[in-house]
Amino acid sequence: MEGDSRPAAEASAHVLGISVASLYRLEQEGTLKFRRLCDRTLVKTEGVIALADADEPWTASQAGSAARVKRAALAASSWKEVAA
Repeated sequence: MEGDSRPAAEASAHVLGISVASLYRLEQEGTLKFRRLCDRTLVKTEGVIALADADEPWTASQAGSAARVKRAALAASSWKEVAA
């Protein structure tokens, strides 16, 4: 339907790049509002836009830095054993 201001939940999830399950979780948290129309789950376009605009800037995760340091130390100690 052209000009529809309430896309189906599946389309909203696709636009946001998240799963439909995540979309339903956002609804349960109160972040999005759902409506029902003829057995279709609809989401207001304004809510999807507001959610997309509220994103966090991407920054690199430090989750793997400790593992990289440990691997580097292990590799360095292995080379010392080979050289000795």
